[in-house]
Amino acid sequence: MIIAIDNNGKITAGFGVNKYLLIDKDKQGKILHKQEISNPYWTGSSGHGVKFLKSVSVDKFISKQLGPGVIQNLKGNNIKYEVLDSIK
Repeated sequence: MIIAIDNNGKITAGFGVNKYLLIDKDKQGKILHKQEISNPYWTGSSGHGVKFLKSVSVDKFISKQLGPGVIQNLKGNNIKYEVLDSIK
């Protein structure tokens, strides 16, 4: 899964942002690996979120807020999503 984060490592409402937290879990939900990664498609005004998510083969995207266009884009690319206020 991947989580959109701000410069302080907090979950953000952005979609095509410049930083993400990539988390790999095993089948039991145990965290195996966490890594902060940068979006190479980030231009300052556009992040090309789906292009980035597809490039890292993400199975689930987590953000603080998702608009209808983003949800449609995620569904169209078979990417699961979840809206959360904070990271546990």
